[in-house]
Amino acid sequence: MMSYYREEKLRESLKIPNSGRTVGARLNYFIQVDCRNYDVRERLSELSIPSYIYAGLHDAQCPYEYGVEIADLIPGSVFRTFEYSNHNPFVEEADAFEEFVAMTK
Repeated sequence: MMSYYREEKLRESLKIPNSGRTVGARLNYFIQVDCRNYDVRERLSELSIPSYIYAGLHDAQCPYEYGVEIADLIPGSVFRTFEYSNHNPFVEEADAFEEFVAMTK
């Protein structure tokens, strides 16, 4: 199921053909195997490229705290909180997200 902070955004997305569908077996493998074994936090301090991290304050898939932690571990990173978003700030706060992307250029 798609995650949105505002219910009206969910309703809009569900009107789009194929929205909300996932590739079940692949997604289950990712959650049950890959996620449990994938941790690059100790290497994030090695990054020396511009890094722009964002997180939806109400994100159920990637908790907000994880975005904060990642940004804290990458030297010189820029972090942006989307206060009225779950997992899809590019939909829920499209204008603010476009501004964020524009600043990365």
